Amino acid sequence: MTPRPDFSTGLIEDACWLTSLAGQDRPVAVWHGDSSSEQLLLARVASALQGSSVELWEVACGNGDSRVQMRKTVAMHNPETLAQIAQPRLVDANRRAALAAQWREAATEDATIRRWQAGTFSGESYQAIDAALVNSASAQAQPLARIMAEAMAHNDGFFATDFFLLWRAHELAAAGQLALSGEPGEYGYQGLQVRRA
Repeated sequence: MTPRPDFSTGLIEDACWLTSLAGQDRPVAVWHGDSSSEQLLLARVASALQGSSVELWEVACGNGDSRVQMRKTVAMHNPETLAQIAQPRLVDANRRAALAAQWREAATEDATIRRWQAGTFSGESYQAIDAALVNSASAQAQPLARIMAEAMAHNDGFFATDFFLLWRAHELAAAGQLALSGEPGEYGYQGLQVRRA
């Protein structure tokens, strides 16, 4: 991705901003859908606001189902639809405490990926996603976009984006499990071919 995001400062700034939420005098609203990252953000904000009198509101833009065929994220809605479905609701004390507990548990778990299914988080390594990429590849070169789409289509509970899968494909190529060829092209992967190494 060009320009490459500066995570070293950006993530620190975001963490500081989240820490300061409890000290403000305005309510906080979190828009979220069915992706693990959006649900983690909701839980993290609830944790950041724990013990504070700042109100937490949520705008649910999904349906609570994180299966690939059903899930919706905030970004999957156009602005007109978001305006129509916007139904802010106050997060009550019990739900707020439960969300904060979920964040604390997820934060202490040593996992590189967190899936959100049936309202709970589970952690795992990259192993399942890497296996899906390798298993979709064959000895014959085929478009990388095709095996990425295959991995996306069977990845409930975790929204594996094209950038994420491209990164994993590069990591698998560096580890000698996949072989990439061609020119990156549009989006950084459209012109790439892949085969099992």
